[in-house]
Amino acid sequence: MSKGNFWGTPFGGFFDCNGDGQEDFGELWLAEQLFEDLSDWRSEVEDGSAYGLFPEDYATREAYEDALADAKRGQKTRHTRNGPPAE
Repeated sequence: MSKGNFWGTPFGGFFDCNGDGQEDFGELWLAEQLFEDLSDWRSEVEDGSAYGLFPEDYATREAYEDALADAKRGQKTRHTRNGPPAE
């Protein structure tokens, strides 16, 4: 019987990539990254509609937040709900 480790198998072994029977830190990090990508970040970000920005128009939280920060500073963004800003 194996002694186990600190991490155990919180995901029931689903992320046990190396087959050692335990989910180690690296495997749990991978799980977190996958779940983070699957989470609906669009419902968690600041409302940018006052600037014409909408989260559903962005592939990533980072791109949306960068565009919102630019808009708040009065800079043109690379993408808005109606397409790229006029030059």
